[in-house]
Amino acid sequence: MIRLNHWRAGLALTAALSVLARLALWLAYPLTENNDSPGYLQLGRSLINNGFENFLPMRTPVYPAFLALTGLGVWTYAAQLLLGIFTSLLFFFIAYRLTASPGFATLAALMHALNPGQLFFEATLLTESLTVFLLALSLAGLLVLQQKPSLWLALALSLVAGLAGLSRPLFAFLPFLLGGYLLWQIPGSWPRRAGLALAASLPALLLFAAWMGYVEQKSKIYSFDMLGGYRLINHVGGYLENVTYTDEEHLLLREIFLHYRAEREAETGSQNNAIWAAVPEMESTTRGNYYSVSRALGAMAAEAIRQQPLRYLQTALLGWWNGWWAAVYYSPDQLRWPELQPVMRVLVLAWRGGMFLSNMLFLAMSILLAVSPAARSRFISPFPLMLAVLVWAASIVQSLFDHGDNQRYLVPVQVFVLLLVLWWGWRWLEESRKKKEEPASLVA
Repeated sequence: MIRLNHWRAGLALTAALSVLARLALWLAYPLTENNDSPGYLQLGRSLINNGFENFLPMRTPVYPAFLALTGLGVWTYAAQLLLGIFTSLLFFFIAYRLTASPGFATLAALMHALNPGQLFFEATLLTESLTVFLLALSLAGLLVLQQKPSLWLALALSLVAGLAGLSRPLFAFLPFLLGGYLLWQIPGSWPRRAGLALAASLPALLLFAAWMGYVEQKSKIYSFDMLGGYRLINHVGGYLENVTYTDEEHLLLREIFLHYRAEREAETGSQNNAIWAAVPEMESTTRGNYYSVSRALGAMAAEAIRQQPLRYLQTALLGWWNGWWAAVYYSPDQLRWPELQPVMRVLVLAWRGGMFLSNMLFLAMSILLAVSPAARSRFISPFPLMLAVLVWAASIVQSLFDHGDNQRYLVPVQVFVLLLVLWWGWRWLEESRKKKEEPASLVA
């Protein structure tokens, strides 16, 4: 554990190392794009040129709006690096509130500040860095609200939670989680607790409903975006030939998909994401558009799940397990100095190993807490329990609606896994220290 005498020293160390790490990243690694980046940039450009009234909700609006505000990449890199610094400081605040230990808070914050898995996403045109910031801000706000209950703060918390859900729909459950925690933990009468819980959750839920209504108006799909059908076909695509269809359009779409699936399997050994290559032919063959094809694929996937639920659950379980393998998404050949490539590969491999170990400790500790009353009495407190529920909910939800980049889907909660594992270790050390001191005090 880092030994610091005051929280200001820990906060200053966290800020300094956060800035230095991101300065090094900015010098060594350029802003890069992922396969999803062009879609976000296109939507951000549409917001600038056509306004929100003509926004096509192929994806949720928060990250495209962020790209529009930061010049579609001109200032996006700097903005995401700043978000990374602020997120590290938020983790310091959360960890310090949990333990009142400057050393623990600094160590926990540095798990984000120096985390390659987070750093490289700050250099990528994807939603992860913004989503992690919004999650950390929500949880820090929750701790403040718990100590100083305020209706206005609860409403602000709901807005942040709503933005997190509209940044990554995976976290649409966050307002429910925050509201439930406040209902359980805020002191005072039942009406007061219920009022604050509603204020912290209901506005976000109304925001979600309004957005989903807008998506339905534009595409006749009642969802957070227009990609649901594609994601579900990605999920059930491994056994689509075993599903019985009677609709001619569904049969035609299946034949197209199976063709592209075979090509994808020949190239990569996996059918994951084969659907995206098939979309243009599906649109032209059915004389439809992106929305109509998504609706048809959603109906096909629902029928596949209905006919073969065990296969669906098997794929979902595999996706859930794959999510814990702690990938670091970066391109070594993008490093400005090639001599850094072997060093970075070693660092990333070491980090992945440590993160995977932390994930396994998290799962093992979750099982222990579920079966052992003695462990629950020692290692459960309300806020860490809520963090564990957040991680578990994200891990389950990400496996139900898509099957492909499951490791990436869990990136926003990986730092919370580290925080929990560190907290459990801190509790164990504190209890061990107290037990050693007890005999001495009895002798005295």
